[in-house]
Amino acid sequence: KETHEYEQLEKEIPKLEAQIANLAKEMNSGIFDHVRLSEISQEIKGLTETLEQKSMRWLELAEKM
Repeated sequence: KETHEYEQLEKEIPKLEAQIANLAKEMNSGIFDHVRLSEISQEIKGLTETLEQKSMRWLELAEKM
């Protein structure tokens, strides 16, 4: 069970990192719409929190392997 979770996290973490990078790129692309900038900022915040949680869990599982 933990092996499966570990493997899933190994797939999910890079996807989250890519999503964050894409949103950061969009944010830095010269958008002047403050509403969209706020939305992007909130998305990045949520994804970053999820990434941190999944990364910590991945580390816990990696130590057991």
